[in-house]
Amino acid sequence: MNKKTLSVSWMRQGIVLLAMAGLLQGCGGGGGGHGVVNANPTGYYGITGTASVKSDSDNSTPVDIIDLQGMVYNNHLYMLSTAAKLSYEGPISVSGTGFSSTVTIYSSGVKVTTASVVGTINAGTSITGTLTGTGSGNGTFALNYDATNSQQSTLAIGASNGTVWGGVIISGSVASTIFTVNDTNGNFTITNISGAYTFGSCGGTGTIMPITGTYLYTISATLTGCVQNPTADGTYSGIATTRDHDRNLVVVLADSKRAFSVHGEFR
Repeated sequence: MNKKTLSVSWMRQGIVLLAMAGLLQGCGGGGGGHGVVNANPTGYYGITGTASVKSDSDNSTPVDIIDLQGMVYNNHLYMLSTAAKLSYEGPISVSGTGFSSTVTIYSSGVKVTTASVVGTINAGTSITGTLTGTGSGNGTFALNYDATNSQQSTLAIGASNGTVWGGVIISGSVASTIFTVNDTNGNFTITNISGAYTFGSCGGTGTIMPITGTYLYTISATLTGCVQNPTADGTYSGIATTRDHDRNLVVVLADSKRAFSVHGEFR
């Protein structure tokens, strides 16, 4: 083999090596994060979730929660425990199977604190997270995806339009709240929010709309007449679902000021 042939051979090898290096960089070999697939946490997480946090009164006394539910849609996390009278909500940022957030936390419907959150999404199975803050924002939680809750959302909730749910908003209130879907446009009324002291005597109107391809609903409402706490009057928005096994309506709403939350179940 002469010198000219050797030169051409080395040039060809060099071109091949450069091309391979370019392919590796394009596949994320350069560390730029290309090709990372983010987990999809959308869905309803059933009532078997748990949390271990602290009391808001002293940031020391343990509070163990065994009825934590959650809903995620459009990269927004909502959680509630009717037994502990707590709700959590805030936008999440997902990267791969990890996520981060800053959530607002409400106790008996009133904001008590905020907390930063980091956690892991096991799509279709679970969400776990660590809360860094004080009181009910200090601890850990685990949500369990409810794969059995597969009823597509529809405005024909239950048997027909005009479906009525009555029951508890926030554990401890009198079972006198009535939520009625009035028409095929998803308009509803809320009456007799008595006994839930944060929202005593409130009434309201709003709209509940199915989210296509899910069993979740967007929900918005305007509350008025909250005589026990007039500052609770205002506009609220959030998420809802109906559970297959009991048809309860599970709701988490927060007002536009992030000062109050209507959270709980209508039965």
